[in-house]
Amino acid sequence: MKRKKQTTYLNHWDQTMMLFSSYKSTLHLLLLLFLLLHSLGSVTPKRKNPCIFEEDCDSCLLRPRCAWCKDPNWKGSRCNLIANQKDCSYIENPEGSVEILEDRPLSGSSHQNYVQIHPEISQAKEYPVDLYYLMDLSNSMSDDREMLAKLADKIASAIQSITKDFHIGFGSFVDKEVYPFISLIPEENCQTPDCPGPYSFQHQMKLSPDPFLFREKVRRAPISGNIDQPEGGLDALVQVMVCDDQIGWRAKSRRVVIFTTDTNFHIAMDGKLGGIVTPNDGICHLNNSGFYTHSKILDYPSIGHIANLAKEHSVNIIWAVTEDQYHLYQTLTEHIIGSRIGTLSKDSSNIVELIREAYESITTSFKIHETSSDNIKTKFRNRCELGNGREECLGMELGTSVKFRMSVKPVGCVPETFDVSPVGLDDRLIVEVEPLCECSCAAAAAATYSPVMSCGSSDLCSGRGRLICGECSCCPGYFGLRCECEGTLDMKSMSCRPFNTSILVPPCTGRGDCVCGTCECKVSRPGVVFSGSYCEVVCDNTACETDNNGRLWDPNKCLHAPGEEICSGHGVCPCDKCICTTDGHYGEYCQYCDTCQSTCSTLRSCVECMAFFTESHERDCSPVCQSDIDAEKALYAVEYEEKFIEDILNSYENCTFTFKDCEYSFSYTEKKESIRAPPSKKDQPFQLHRSYFHVLFHFTDPKYREKTDTPKLKCPPEPNIWGLILGIIGAIVLIGIFTLLLWKTFTTISDRREYAKFEADRAQVKLPAHSNPIFKQATTTVQNPLFNPSKVS
Repeated sequence: MKRKKQTTYLNHWDQTMMLFSSYKSTLHLLLLLFLLLHSLGSVTPKRKNPCIFEEDCDSCLLRPRCAWCKDPNWKGSRCNLIANQKDCSYIENPEGSVEILEDRPLSGSSHQNYVQIHPEISQAKEYPVDLYYLMDLSNSMSDDREMLAKLADKIASAIQSITKDFHIGFGSFVDKEVYPFISLIPEENCQTPDCPGPYSFQHQMKLSPDPFLFREKVRRAPISGNIDQPEGGLDALVQVMVCDDQIGWRAKSRRVVIFTTDTNFHIAMDGKLGGIVTPNDGICHLNNSGFYTHSKILDYPSIGHIANLAKEHSVNIIWAVTEDQYHLYQTLTEHIIGSRIGTLSKDSSNIVELIREAYESITTSFKIHETSSDNIKTKFRNRCELGNGREECLGMELGTSVKFRMSVKPVGCVPETFDVSPVGLDDRLIVEVEPLCECSCAAAAAATYSPVMSCGSSDLCSGRGRLICGECSCCPGYFGLRCECEGTLDMKSMSCRPFNTSILVPPCTGRGDCVCGTCECKVSRPGVVFSGSYCEVVCDNTACETDNNGRLWDPNKCLHAPGEEICSGHGVCPCDKCICTTDGHYGEYCQYCDTCQSTCSTLRSCVECMAFFTESHERDCSPVCQSDIDAEKALYAVEYEEKFIEDILNSYENCTFTFKDCEYSFSYTEKKESIRAPPSKKDQPFQLHRSYFHVLFHFTDPKYREKTDTPKLKCPPEPNIWGLILGIIGAIVLIGIFTLLLWKTFTTISDRREYAKFEADRAQVKLPAHSNPIFKQATTTVQNPLFNPSKVS
């Protein structure tokens, strides 16, 4: 196999199924078949030996610990546990293989290429570091810019104390240059008159080993502003991660972005506020001046987009934010693998210590990431003292190594290629998994098959078929263990399975061969005997307890009621105890089934077809009736008649359903019989079981007994439309009259009460008599004081 050699540095890790670091290698994993999940095998109930239920080699090898015997003369179950196949001369049980391209020991040099086969990680002391400082330069961060310029030398010294191969770059961001993120009035964006216009992102300095140039770029970076609180930092972060050439990212280096801000951020869909609806494309859009040119065209990125780009470009993000924004960015860190967070002081005076601690956390820990789909399950184990013991390792010292182990478990037969890599590093391993899902004997037979030639002429198959994996694949018109049976029906499926048994249960219960419609039970192991019409009876002398008479098995103990089938026809009875073999059945005698469809429901569509569509020749009911009750179990599935209910025996079960809003009923009973099947040229006739349902459809009314147009449906009388209309109108009128009377009664009573109250109030009013003090009578009487009336008389 060819591979492309690349230059790498000593960030080592390797594992049993991988080639890592300096080579992007392809490793073909031919995995053991027993790694496949049980779901790919048969869905029959779990048993001590599930292998015997598989009928072909491919299905057999999908089950754990199962092997296929392809010896043509083998008399036992071909699919069996590996431990039970010791006497088989030819066993199909392919072993998986792992191809190792190269194995070299770890090296202490940071410039030596290597490949090692055990999962191992080693932190190099002088691994290259590219650190890009992405800063929020809105108004509120002006003091932080000045502090960063003063501490530029200390930042460089802090990183150089860990590695000498150190490059640093610088960029700034504000927000999109559209309303409502900025104001159309320039004076409202900034608090100073000399403030430049807002911009989304500007790449100020390409990655360089010169810390003095970094200090000058930071000092000269202009402060701008916007009018809403969130900033467009995620727009800038996308450009920093994807613009390799403009930013100056090196091919083999640890990429670190320090994102500093004192506020929150805009995310996808926020751009709609400014009329921007095109999703962010994750492509570099920087002009020669370093400005982001598509801020008015592309929306903000989503958090998931940022996480994917960080993983794709192996970027470690350090969120340096103020204390009031810590909780928000802590949540963001949980969604972006490899990112870290630190609390930034108000003036960024602690930025040196923050960067040192975050970078030491990056270089002293590892987390492995893989990109497999749901078809592959992977598990990691490591020998770290700190970490989760799986894909993560913490507290590593520089120059030390830690070993990992990875297991790969395919859950399907689809080949897959996926990557495995440590988070934050550009090294990755391409793993190809190719599950073995086909027997070599079957593949060889398929390769030699030609549809132009005869279907087969093997002597072991009576000249009527091909020998594939020790079994005969018969030509059309033949069946049997050696293709010795002749016929057009699948007698094997019809006669070698118990009645009412799921088709997932193999013929002869998986314990024998179906020879021309009759089960020939196999010998599993000494002391175990299979018997019965379908080899359903298991007599295990090594497992069953004996009674006082030395008897091993009593079939009557597996009967739910006298005259019924063993285990209700849904199981087998080894050691006087039912083992249910039909899906969904359970109970002491397999008599219960919560998920099974009732016989009435099963027969419904067939009966409706026979009763309502046959006479008008609208439909052929044979396919409907056969598919409903599994025509493989009988030559004729349903016998249909129509009778009055008085003429039907009580032994029939009754069913009632509705059809087009009308009711109908029918009765049924299940009948079984045996018939003589036609003989082949060499063999004698044999008995073939026949099971069918006798269905009697009910006529609705005995008064039609002598008539030919007897109705089949019991329908409700047709509604009187006019009566219904007039009734509704009358009801509306009566309700209106009743409402008016009620209103009139209420108002009359209310008026009478008010008038009576008025009269009572008036009767209670008693005003005293008063005279006007300024009133004078019109006449005045004056008496002469000298007048004496006695003298006059």
